[in-house]
Amino acid sequence: MAEAANSQSGRGIRILIVSLVRLMREGLASLLAQHPGVEDVCAVADAEAALATLGHFHPTLVLLDIAGEDGLAAGRRLVSAAPALHILGFAARAREHDVLAYARCGVSGFVSCDASTQDLIEALLQIGSANRLELSEQNELMTRDEQAEESGGAVRWTPF
Repeated sequence: MAEAANSQSGRGIRILIVSLVRLMREGLASLLAQHPGVEDVCAVADAEAALATLGHFHPTLVLLDIAGEDGLAAGRRLVSAAPALHILGFAARAREHDVLAYARCGVSGFVSCDASTQDLIEALLQIGSANRLELSEQNELMTRDEQAEESGGAVRWTPF
């Protein structure tokens, strides 16, 4: 069941939180609903509930707990259902191959498991205002990273 928390602003980003951990999703919803840049927040437990919620909530972005059971599959399903939707993965491990896998499936950005709440809010506002790489630039970066990986070089990733 979707849990919603309204903020007072009426203008801003609409966030759909997807996390199996109830304490996490409810805490984030409460925190984010108080931010003046956030219009509305809805929190659900899994990808199935998120897909059902897309029809009536119309989020600006999805905050996806990728540390859960299968964050990659959830990311793919959400991107498939709503290709224009921005997805921010959180609780990400900073391992390059994991980050590249999420980027390839369409996740717009990542916040590492070591990030602060301020880091998360800044990333949400940045992605929510559509300040992200154009698809061609993103593909170019992934191609460069794949070439570096194949040649034994380090893959670059800049977390929020």
